[in-house]
Amino acid sequence: MNITHWTGYIDGPEETPFVGGRFYLNIDFPAAFPFKPSHIRFIRPIYHPNISTKCEIYLDILYSQWSPALSIRALLISLCSLLIDPNVEYGLNRNALKLYQIDKQKYEEIARE
Repeated sequence: MNITHWTGYIDGPEETPFVGGRFYLNIDFPAAFPFKPSHIRFIRPIYHPNISTKCEIYLDILYSQWSPALSIRALLISLCSLLIDPNVEYGLNRNALKLYQIDKQKYEEIARE
């Protein structure tokens, strides 16, 4: 058993194209946790401006805004918030970002799939 590797999930938030989905995550804790952030990736790709096609996530609290006071619960809540409100200033999935900016309805159709 490896206590530094967890599998977690978040449920798709209401009033988003992700509602009704359950999205699993790999959560890896570095040896320096909580002084260094955990490494979190989705297990399967999600069509979202801040999630790469390789399932990487851009969320500021996983990088520049990390604080040892943050809990895994807070990280998961922040991920749900990111699904509700993408950060259009920083996109890992440029196609999703562009579509989100120019045709949100089409973006939501693709994300729902």
